[in-house]
Amino acid sequence: MWELKITWSTGGGVSYSDYCTPVVAAAVEKPVISVTSPFTFSTEVEITCETENATIYYTLDGTEPTAESNEYTAPFNINATTTIKAIAIKGSDASSIAEVTATKNLAVPTVAIDATGITNTNVFDGTSAGSLAASVTY
Repeated sequence: MWELKITWSTGGGVSYSDYCTPVVAAAVEKPVISVTSPFTFSTEVEITCETENATIYYTLDGTEPTAESNEYTAPFNINATTTIKAIAIKGSDASSIAEVTATKNLAVPTVAIDATGITNTNVFDGTSAGSLAASVTY
């Protein structure tokens, strides 16, 4: 690390001196984790990094990622609440760790009961609410 000494004068015979420590940009940018949360069935996870030729590693169990973790090569899907952590590494330089928790939102059926029977009013396309049964007494 290096320092820069700056000396300035007020014109009245008084001078001041101070040291500056340069701020250096990160050698490897922090990854960006893109995921929809909350989600209902499954969601796609995409991880990017602005640093050219950096390798991204990730974990899905909340542990800190390292160069021994899963290497990110393409978007993938998750179908449960998951904490995703990612790090980008280029040569001997590593980024800070990115972290996102994607939450699965379990839909609660909304049921309407009337004289004609029972209806699930919030079934998603391509899904089945299963069997609904009840007894209605007037």
